[in-house]
Formats: sequence, C-alpha cells, structure tokens
Amino acid sequence: MREVARDRDLLLVGTDPDPNREQEVADYYLCRWLLAGFSRDGKVGFPASGSREEWDARAALARYVRGRLKGNIAELLALAIDPRTDSPNPFLKRPTRIFRLDKPRGKPPTVIRDFMVVDFIRKQRSSKEDAALRAAEQKFGLGKSRTHAIWAAHKKLVGGYPSKKKRKSTKHKVRSTK
Repeated sequence: MREVARDRDLLLVGTDPDPNREQEVADYYLCRWLLAGFSRDGKVGFPASGSREEWDARAALARYVRGRLKGNIAELLALAIDPRTDSPNPFLKRPTRIFRLDKPRGKPPTVIRDFMVVDFIRKQRSSKEDAALRAAEQKFGLGKSRTHAIWAAHKKLVGGYPSKKKRKSTKHKVRSTK
C-alpha cells in the first residue's frame, strides 16, 4: 500500500507543471484576509491582532514579497511584515522596522463588501448577468447603479468582458466654406 501511495505522489510531482501552486493559492487567500478582511471561506473581518492566524497571514505576505521582489529591499520589507521568519540573507537577521496592521480611522472602506458582491455575481453568472446583478442588489441591499458600478469596475480590472457602450468617433467633421 505504501508503494502505491509513494508511486502516486511521484507521479503527481512528475506531472504537475507547478508544484508550488497550492501554496501560492493558499498564500493569496491569507494575504487577502490580512489586508482586505475577506477570508477564503467567506468570513468578513480581519484576523485578530497577534493571533496565530495573523502571523500565518504575515508569513504568507512575506513569502509573496520575497517571490515578487528581489534584493535587500525585498528582504527588509519581508522582515518588516513578518519578523518571525528567518531571512535567507545572512546579513539581515533582524528587521530594521516592523509593520503594525491597524484598521483605518473614520468611515470604514467598502472593499470587503465589494469583494463579496463580485464573488456573489461570479458564482451566479451561470444564469444571465442581469439576473445575477439583480440578485446581488437584493442580497446586499444596494441600489442598481452601485451594484453595476462595482461589477463594471471588476470587469475593467480583469479586462475580459467587452463593454456594450459604443465609442464616439474622434474624427472631426470638415465644414465646407461655400
């Protein structure tokens, strides 16, 4: 039985084009939870300050920074985000600064709600888009214009959905001088 499991694992490693994909996806959701307050399982709110969940998310964000940026600045930034994870650079063993993650003061941003609206519409898109937008309006208690604005911003961001608006011609009409 162990041999079968070992062979299956070897086959998966040998045929998987990106063996780190699962870790990258998990890191993405942890970073989103830490920075936007929207978890993978639909929870709204940020991980508790100083909790294991916050430190796991900080470690994920530090891995993201190290993977996207290079050099000493990347290491300093990663150490400021997650001072508990060791740096591969032998000269940067301790952080020079540490980031504190606090909620902003004043009126809370609507990014969490907007993420939830987009996620809801994407899941509902098996039906017509207009029906999904109406369902989102009802579920989140938003007006038609706000729901459409959130969805339009998402479509513009991902760039895969054609706009129905026609562009005006930029050609200038030439008047005759008769």
